[in-house]
Order: sequence, then C-alpha cells, then structure tokens
Amino acid sequence: MKNTLTIILIILVGLLGLTVFGGYRVWRGVGDLSFANLVNYFGGAAKIEIDQDMKEKLKEEARDLEDRIYNEATEHNPEGDLIPDEWDDKLKKKIKEESKERLLEKGKEATEEAVDDEMNKIIKEDEN
Repeated sequence: MKNTLTIILIILVGLLGLTVFGGYRVWRGVGDLSFANLVNYFGGAAKIEIDQDMKEKLKEEARDLEDRIYNEATEHNPEGDLIPDEWDDKLKKKIKEESKERLLEKGKEATEEAVDDEMNKIIKEDEN
C-alpha cells in the first residue's frame, strides 16, 4: 500500500512538473497568459514580431510592388481606357464587320481605307 502511494505521489509530482514547465514555455512564447492569447497560441494564430528595420524593408517592397503593378496596368490599359483589351478587340471586330456589310450592301468595294471610313461613320452615328 505504501509503495502504491509513493508511486502515485511520484506520478502526480511529475505531472505537476510537466504542467509548470509547459506553462513556463507558453508564458515565454506568448508573454501574456490571458485566455484569448492562450487560445490564439494553441489555435495556431501566434503573433509574428517584426523589428523596425524589417517593417521598413517590407513597406518599401510593398511600395515597389505597387509601382510595378501600376506600371504594368497602365502599359496594357492606358489612362482613359475604361474596358479590358479583349473587349476593345471584340467591339472593333464587330464594328469592322458591320462596316464591311454596309459597304457590300451599297455595292462598294470593302478596302481597308473604305472600311476605316465606314467605321468612323458608324462611331459618329453612335455618338449622336
């Protein structure tokens, strides 16, 4: 009986030691042992600490990336271009087809120059 109590006591002291050691590790990692921080710590939402130099470097990289994205966007869609390029191409193709049809209906030859003139007429009609 005495041996059994000794073994139980050793196990309890060992578990208490493990609990204290685990609590110390959490306290060292989290810093604040509030319930919310413990939930975040064990839930995987641990906080990443970044020093001031790293923050400045990340901000600079973000600005550079923003500039590159802006430059790329303005290259492919210049200012004043309100719709994506593939939509522009589809509209131009439809207007060109309509221009060719109108010229053929009038009995005229659909040369590039004649089609361009007819396209300009269609656009002007649409503006009015």
